[in-house]
Amino acid sequence: MDSAKNIKGSVLQDNSLLFFTIMGLASYYTFVCTHTLFAHFPLRWLCEEFKYLSLFLSALLLFFSISLYDSKKILLILSSAILALFVAWNSGWEFYGYVLWIYFVLIVGSRCIEFRKIIKFHLILNFCFCLINILADINGWTDKSLIFQGDERLDMFEGNVVTRWSAGYPAAVDFATHLLYILVDFWILLKGKMNLWMYSFFLIAAYIALFLCDARQALVCILLLFFFAIWVSYLNSKEKIINKKVSTLLTLTIPLLFIITLFATLLYDETNPLWLIIDLAFSRRLSLGLDGINEYGITWFGNNFFLVGAGYSGAALEYNYIDSTYIQFLLRWGVVIMAIILLVFYEIGRHAYKRDDKALLFSLLLVGLSSVTTQFLLDLNYCVLILAITALHDDDMVHQEGISIVKL
Repeated sequence: MDSAKNIKGSVLQDNSLLFFTIMGLASYYTFVCTHTLFAHFPLRWLCEEFKYLSLFLSALLLFFSISLYDSKKILLILSSAILALFVAWNSGWEFYGYVLWIYFVLIVGSRCIEFRKIIKFHLILNFCFCLINILADINGWTDKSLIFQGDERLDMFEGNVVTRWSAGYPAAVDFATHLLYILVDFWILLKGKMNLWMYSFFLIAAYIALFLCDARQALVCILLLFFFAIWVSYLNSKEKIINKKVSTLLTLTIPLLFIITLFATLLYDETNPLWLIIDLAFSRRLSLGLDGINEYGITWFGNNFFLVGAGYSGAALEYNYIDSTYIQFLLRWGVVIMAIILLVFYEIGRHAYKRDDKALLFSLLLVGLSSVTTQFLLDLNYCVLILAITALHDDDMVHQEGISIVKL
């Protein structure tokens, strides 16, 4: 970026209240709709009103934020807005289209908002959501008839029934993965600089994922986060930077994992014993993904289709839920949006490397790995790392007499 060159849009101000109001309302709506079994979740009866209020406010945020960009970027934003609206309508405005639109507006609106403040708000909000779910479940306030809770499952390798704790979430893996993303927020907020006692949070989360949730993929990611946290702390203490080859790989993590997941899904062969073992290890992600591709097809601008999860296990419908972020987004939002998402995450990684933001770089790897088997990469209650593409970082600002000046 160039040095500060004008006053308009240069003083850190303005759209923060509107931005965080939209983020809070949309996060509440998505959490109540998809991530809790607590029938009496606070203000649940206002859920739909919050959704439409956030849509109205999103138009205001988009209008006020455009002035922060130059003419070329304004043209790009307007073109992207048309594309986002079209794909949102095409993929089902009721929920998935709504999520896509809100993310687009938040990306545009975060131009003069510090990324650390976004992460802090996201961490506090979702820690509270998680705590409410846990307390509701412990006190027996959850309504299992709302959606399948996932307390038990058949171990595909040993054949025995494994008891799982979902803590008020629709499934145990949702709870374990939410813990992972909360820890990722916490780590990024600290910029990877942690005291020794803080590592206990990672170990507690790993214990919950393994022994209470039996969420093995989440466990692997939490243990990797624990290892990365130690490594980054060591690098920071020695004032060392990440090896260029390693940083390049981290920058390309999400695009590479998308390609690997897509090709593995397309190459899956149910008659091959090795592929069957791999598919079982990933809880049928490959076979379900291939079924989705065969049924709905890969299109430029996505499809509107209905996924049957475990919540409909009692109905006369066949389970076909596609958990993998990469396959679900490709089918739901199409090739164009998927390509844009991959490009955005690549740019986030590239800029994180230039800033030597080790915590953000390794976080991209963790959320990328988690996204192979879960659908939370663009879920407001789990991951807002995509907002790093436009939000302000420390090197984007200079501080003068208590006022933060943005370098445009």
